Amino acid sequence: MSVKFFAAAFIVASSLVSASAFAYAEDAPSVSSCLKMEKQVKAALDAHQQAGNYDNAKSEMRTGREYCNTGLFQAGLQHFASALKLVGADGG
Repeated sequence: MSVKFFAAAFIVASSLVSASAFAYAEDAPSVSSCLKMEKQVKAALDAHQQAGNYDNAKSEMRTGREYCNTGLFQAGLQHFASALKLVGADGG
C-alpha cells in the first residue's frame, strides 16, 4: 500500500474524530445552556407567581444556579427542569 493511501486514511480518520468531538461539545451541558435555562425558569416563575409550588420552584432555581456556578452543569440543568415542572411550565 502506498503512502498516499495511509495519508488519506489518516486525514479521514482525523476528520471523523474532530466532527465527533464537535458534535459532543454542542450537546454537552455548559455555562451557556445553564444561562439559557435559568432565563426560562425566571420567565416561568414570573408568569406563575400564584403556583402552589412557587417557593419550591424558586428554591430549585437557586440550587440549579449554585450547581452551574460550580461547574456541575448537568446537575444545575436538572434542578432548573425541576423548577419548571413545579410551576407547570415544563411543556408536558
